[in-house]
Amino acid sequence: VRKWPNRKCLSQSIISFRYTLNITEGPQNHLRIDEKGIVRATKVLDFEACRRISGTVIAEYNETARATTNFTLILIDINDNR
Repeated sequence: VRKWPNRKCLSQSIISFRYTLNITEGPQNHLRIDEKGIVRATKVLDFEACRRISGTVIAEYNETARATTNFTLILIDINDNR
């Protein structure tokens, strides 16, 4: 997922951020990253099907600077037999 949103003019310069979400473990199509860098679920996350999703978020600034961080989302089981 790659995007170039967040454009703001500050004294004739445009600031652009691009966020990329790379899933390294777990289902590839259950999370997305929006133009503000917020990671959201696109499908129901099911503990029985997948117990963790891991990956990397990359933020790039005006194609000149880059920050990367790893994440792990751990799902817990709830009692849904009530």
